[in-house]
Amino acid sequence: MELSAWDLAGVAVKALLYAATLCAAGGVFFERYTASLLSILHQRRVRRWVGLCVGIAVVTSVVRPLILAGSMDESVSGMFDGSMIGMVLRGGEARAAGIRIVALALVGVGAWRSRCTLSSAMPLAGAVAAATSFAWIGHAWAARNGGLSVALLSVHLVGVAFWVGALTPLLLVGRRGDLETLAGTARRFGAIAVYVVVSLLFAGGLLLCTLLTHITELWTTDYGRLVCMKLLAVAALLSAAAWNKLRLTTRLQGHDLCAFVGLLRSVKVEMLLAALILGITATMTTLVGPGT
Repeated sequence: MELSAWDLAGVAVKALLYAATLCAAGGVFFERYTASLLSILHQRRVRRWVGLCVGIAVVTSVVRPLILAGSMDESVSGMFDGSMIGMVLRGGEARAAGIRIVALALVGVGAWRSRCTLSSAMPLAGAVAAATSFAWIGHAWAARNGGLSVALLSVHLVGVAFWVGALTPLLLVGRRGDLETLAGTARRFGAIAVYVVVSLLFAGGLLLCTLLTHITELWTTDYGRLVCMKLLAVAALLSAAAWNKLRLTTRLQGHDLCAFVGLLRSVKVEMLLAALILGITATMTTLVGPGT
């Protein structure tokens, strides 16, 4: 599969859009289930991070249609061609981006208004809508059983947001060596993550079955090979998470400094794996499709 500069730009923007949107939504979820454990300082740090992610996600939501328009014309002038941009927007980009931007605005209000917490109803609803906005365009939306595929993808996306969105906040909590708070938040994250991972994998597996017509597509098509790469990265991510939950978090509760350092290092590894997974997903949803 040969990639042009426009292809690479499209994948990069989509990956950044995934990361920023899901991290913003996941940051809201994180504060929701750790509110009783976080100090005011920690909450402010999480809010600033969420606000930054909201800003990046809004900008990339606006830039992405321009990149797609330029890719269709293979020129910079195409980025500002009204007819090209119109074709992109009519293809579903306007619907998904519109939902996402409105939802992110609700999250942003919670991040910047001192009287509104991220765990209140408005930012929480915005977080769910923002995370699931990607289901309103693409392969799941275009599938023959579109309603089921959209529902499965929505569940999957909320699970991904929960996971990816908690990684940076965990690092922010542990920045000043607060072992007790990090142990509490990591324990609570791990307890909820067990159920989230089950639903995430279940929904993702069923969605894959609806998109593929035959199992041989996993090794005979570009899409299938990318799926296999993604599954390997997910397996590595789950392995790191299991190590965190079963070994490091338990030792951290005993104020083990080595476990504290090890947990922060492991979270950084998870962040790299998550970035790889989002990059592969961006490639799948930008350049190829099921059966190709």
